[in-house]
Amino acid sequence: MAVAAFAPEHGADAMDDSMPVRLELTAPSGCSSLRELLASIQRRNGRVRLASDREPAVALHVTLHVDAQGAASGELTVQTKQGESSARSVTGPSCEAVVDALALTAALSLGSYEFSLPPAPAASPVPAPPVSRAAPLVPATDAPSSPSRASRWQWEVGAQASLGRMVAPHLQAGGGLLGRARWERPSAFSPSLTLSLSHTRNELFESSRHVGMALTGVSLAICPFSLRLHAAVRVEACAAASAAELKASGRELPAAATVSRAWWGAGALARVSVSPWSGLSLEVEGGALVPLVERHFVVEPSGRSLGSTPEVAPFVTAGLSHAL
Repeated sequence: MAVAAFAPEHGADAMDDSMPVRLELTAPSGCSSLRELLASIQRRNGRVRLASDREPAVALHVTLHVDAQGAASGELTVQTKQGESSARSVTGPSCEAVVDALALTAALSLGSYEFSLPPAPAASPVPAPPVSRAAPLVPATDAPSSPSRASRWQWEVGAQASLGRMVAPHLQAGGGLLGRARWERPSAFSPSLTLSLSHTRNELFESSRHVGMALTGVSLAICPFSLRLHAAVRVEACAAASAAELKASGRELPAAATVSRAWWGAGALARVSVSPWSGLSLEVEGGALVPLVERHFVVEPSGRSLGSTPEVAPFVTAGLSHAL
């Protein structure tokens, strides 16, 4: 756990309408930094600046905590130059979300204070004793909670490679693109909806010698809950459905032909996401669909089977997603 404070800027007091503050941060290593916190506050309130040594200012102290499951919490203590203090508490799924919410709270709180310029200090031949660069903090009790931005919509896009057995005995390999909407909340109830477009074929495998199988379609996954095992690891259980066009082309046959049929399936999948960097996630999915329509591909007139829909169609995917 580290405690850091910005050093005040030396020089004459600014004669403008800016808002001088002194900023302190207590946070676990890697959770956030003073520079990031100040930048986040200034994005929401452009009048905020760091105070010089000689001017009165509002003191802001932010304390962040992360539990064993990766969930984060934070408290913002605001002390005005008149000695009044207040505190706000926020919880969220990550340090980034908590810092974002506390920065908004700080910006809104600062907007409610009056920053009148004090009279210029009289010159003194005797140097004043050094003062602490950090304003004292007064513990606040019964602090009112603030509205948190941890609950918000998050949009993601990505790409993935896939392997599945939609028509037995063939394996289809390919890839696709995905779009996702997630209602991000600081609890397990963080539902998401993923729409993906994919194309897979069986040319990579020996079974394609007599027939080529191509599956092109759209899939929908609805995940009502997500469990965070760590700040960077998320596990989801989802319901899934798929609608696609299945095209089969005969090869090395006396009378080769191409036919197209609709392929429908419904089932479930499990998704594990790892986010080593902010906004970027590595995802692995595994699941199975139950075909809703039975299909058989045979050679006429012999009746030799080239493939049929299985009772259960398993699949796995791996890919990357990026939060917008």
